[in-house]
Amino acid sequence: MGLRSKIILLSTGLLFVLLHFGLLLLQHTVPVSKSSRLYYASRAYENFFHQSWNVFVPPPDSNYKLYAQFEKNGIQKKDLFEEIKWKHQSNRVGGYEPLLLLMSNCITGFEKSTALQAAINGPVKQDINFAMIEQAARAYVAHTYHAQLQKLILVVGSIDPGQSRIYFN
Repeated sequence: MGLRSKIILLSTGLLFVLLHFGLLLLQHTVPVSKSSRLYYASRAYENFFHQSWNVFVPPPDSNYKLYAQFEKNGIQKKDLFEEIKWKHQSNRVGGYEPLLLLMSNCITGFEKSTALQAAINGPVKQDINFAMIEQAARAYVAHTYHAQLQKLILVVGSIDPGQSRIYFN
């Protein structure tokens, strides 16, 4: 391949990369009128290359509620999973991602555990995933509310069949 061919190939590749990132940046950073042809072109381009997160992992098939009961100025009950998820979504650099990932992964691991498939509802004893969830919840309640965790209830609502399973300590 001659020098001229290499320059043409390199220039074409560089132009494509610049156009690709330019259209994506235009779509997400520059305030462009929604009626603009440039906005329409960048939106069409982005939709052509659209990838959602479920390309890499399967979509969740359950909704989780993690209720913690503790005493502070009377008995309080909080949905810790929802609270931590909301805090993470409202401030992505607030430091809640590791805790959210820990709880989400432990709950999913606990839920998919073959040893617990027979016991749909009831108290959980000697399960490492539930113990990790409980320890994280205990530390979160102690740090956030300056209280001691009394009871932990995990409600797993399955999206497909519409049934809920309840686990507690």
